[in-house]
Amino acid sequence: MPAFYRELLDTDFSALDDLAGKWREVHTRTEKLPQRMMDEVLKPLRDKGYWEGAAAPFAWTLIDDIARQLTAANKVAKALSQVLDDAVGDLKIIRRDLKDAVRRARDKGLSVNDTGTVSGYLTADLFLAADQRQNSALAVHIAQEEISEICRRGIIADQSLSMTLMSDVGVGSWFMVQQQAAAQLDRLHQQDQR
Repeated sequence: MPAFYRELLDTDFSALDDLAGKWREVHTRTEKLPQRMMDEVLKPLRDKGYWEGAAAPFAWTLIDDIARQLTAANKVAKALSQVLDDAVGDLKIIRRDLKDAVRRARDKGLSVNDTGTVSGYLTADLFLAADQRQNSALAVHIAQEEISEICRRGIIADQSLSMTLMSDVGVGSWFMVQQQAAAQLDRLHQQDQR
């Protein structure tokens, strides 16, 4: 009995399709956000006189860092949509391959039960003429191996998707590095003052 047989046949992949669509939408909606942020935040400062106060260098750095983070976040959204699209595509191909393998086995007069186990005995709802039946152990073994291998591909695709989604897809050391360092320095400074 191959593992993952029923799951491959019965799972509705539309939820993953929808999730990929949502991430594509997030990517599309945020694609121009970094430039908008730069235009709407920096341009007025430059147009109304270049700010030169003591906090100016820190403000410019913060604004640039936020724009960079928005760009990186947009790349993460794009990466997630692509990962989900690829995974759904792979799982659908594997499902089709599994259905084709089951059909080929049945066309040879073999039976495939609800758990994916192949036998040389036909089910009551399928009748083939005696001359079309192939009850040999070799035919059963070959069909079972094909179905089991397809199920293994499904397990690998599912696990790969899980591992990818658990990892930091597209998230690197870019995320809030300066803010984290500044917060740590503030904490150290506050400890020194005590």
